Amino acid sequence: MSLNPTDVLIGSIVEQAKIAYPKEACGFVLEVSGEVFLCPCANVARNPYIDFEIAPSDEAKAAKMGAIVAVYHSHPDSDSGLTDTDLAASEATEYTYICVGFPNTRSISMHHAGKIDLPYTGRMFQHGVVDCYTLIRDYYSRELGIVFPNFFRQDSWWEKGQNIYEDNLAGTGFVPITEVKRHDLLLFKIRSRVSNHAAIALGDGTMLHHLYGRLSKYDSLVQFARFLTGTYRHSSLIT
Repeated sequence: MSLNPTDVLIGSIVEQAKIAYPKEACGFVLEVSGEVFLCPCANVARNPYIDFEIAPSDEAKAAKMGAIVAVYHSHPDSDSGLTDTDLAASEATEYTYICVGFPNTRSISMHHAGKIDLPYTGRMFQHGVVDCYTLIRDYYSRELGIVFPNFFRQDSWWEKGQNIYEDNLAGTGFVPITEVKRHDLLLFKIRSRVSNHAAIALGDGTMLHHLYGRLSKYDSLVQFARFLTGTYRHSSLIT
């Protein structure tokens, strides 16, 4: 369905923004039998005044009610302009993103998922949307045509008995190796008992990565050697 926001739909989103203010409102736009309606959701972000996050359980409930055609949210005391994080989230989920500014409701912004290429460096961090896993997915897809599956990543999963990287690595075609070369995948333990950070080796002693809460950047591999837990190479690159 090609979503065309009507005055009624926009008015409904504005009303939800008013209810949630000064926090960000969020939810889904659902389609049933050609009609669209809102499915408001709780904002479970760490700081709902400047960010939003929808729990996977709420997404599952919404999907049972109808076809999800868009995600909506509000920008309290700001305009409706979609941020780089919003655009990246739209691409990652393949949902249309809609935003209204509140109480400035004179405009609405919308992005249909297509192809937005964020640069490798200088990305702002948002766990589960623009993070170290997003970066390695983008890098391997762009540079080598290797596709990583996307999946929900609960913030601080490494502190909650999960081991996402190592549990899912085998299914991506990567195997452990000893000699580091260009395009190899590096795993690290950063204040964690399990590998909770990933980077890409660039073959010249540098690596590309995105640390939690920081901008993505190039760094010296030597500086992070003490945190290194494993080096992996995709099977298509092994000769």
